[in-house]
Amino acid sequence: MQAMFDRPQMYASSPDALEDMLTLMSELLLRFGHLNEAKPRPEYRDFLAERKFGSANYCGRMRYDHPGVSDQELWSGLVATWKEYLAELLD
Repeated sequence: MQAMFDRPQMYASSPDALEDMLTLMSELLLRFGHLNEAKPRPEYRDFLAERKFGSANYCGRMRYDHPGVSDQELWSGLVATWKEYLAELLD
């Protein structure tokens, strides 16, 4: 995932595709990873819901709320959001 954060456009054709890949990877980590089970771990959609995204994913909500958002803004915002999510997930 860190490599994807460093060079997201190398791994996905769009911010939406990157978000889909990262979501799948986090679901696998939650299901099969060796995380401390003493602490509940939020799923990505729960993390976004806590931040007022509703049922939308990051890219969809940003496009809805900011119709003129550029792909470059989505790339950087998505990476920042995922870094925050993973910090919470792996804490």
